[in-house]
Amino acid sequence: ANGDVVGRHENAFIEYNNKFYLLGGRGVNPVNVFDPKTNSWETKGNSPLEIHHFQAVVYGNAIYLVGAMTGGYPKENPLDCIWIYYPETDIWVKGAEIPMPRRRGGAGAVVYNDKIYIAGGIKLGHTSGTTNYFDSYDLKTGKWEALTDAPHIRDHFPAIVANAKMYCIGGRNTSVHHPEEFSAFFNATIAEIDYYDFLEGKWYTLKEPLPVPTAAGGLVKMDNNLLYIGGEGIQNKAYNQSQCLDLSTG
Repeated sequence: ANGDVVGRHENAFIEYNNKFYLLGGRGVNPVNVFDPKTNSWETKGNSPLEIHHFQAVVYGNAIYLVGAMTGGYPKENPLDCIWIYYPETDIWVKGAEIPMPRRRGGAGAVVYNDKIYIAGGIKLGHTSGTTNYFDSYDLKTGKWEALTDAPHIRDHFPAIVANAKMYCIGGRNTSVHHPEEFSAFFNATIAEIDYYDFLEGKWYTLKEPLPVPTAAGGLVKMDNNLLYIGGEGIQNKAYNQSQCLDLSTG
């Protein structure tokens, strides 16, 4: 592809109006925009602060960043508010405050019926406080609501909406440390797949776990399948497996 792009990690990459936006990551980075029609990148302005470990969502004419961290490893602080990026104007806006007891990073986030739903996440970077919290933020009224906890705690994972359900796939418990091995959490992956049925207002766990459990993989819906791609774990390099869940059969 043509144009410059800034390499980064613990970032988000999301589609908005047929272009793809690369946002955040460790350090302070520009927004890079990929246009698949021209196979080229362009560079926009920097983020207003270091923002990483989040799943971006699109609503209306904006990209919302919620459930994020800032600062350096391993005691990255959770952000105290939502940040909003407007692609058309390349403007960042500080959004609603997140209630203090519910602040965490590395959470899964989706939009469903004018609300942002966030699940899981960890309260203090890579040290402590992995949760199974589940919250909604009403984009029309600005109201936060703490909802029923998910069946499993997890952080460093993506979530996705399919067939009026929110699926939480992959991730790990980054609170796991051993006396001689701080980074034992890399092996503490979560194989169980939880999903929240919006129509019933209930959590369920799939019978079949993730065959190759990793954290921080990519997640997309294609037809009636979910594709979970890559991720990190106990090995030194990223995983190259792509795993496909058939939603019609489970």
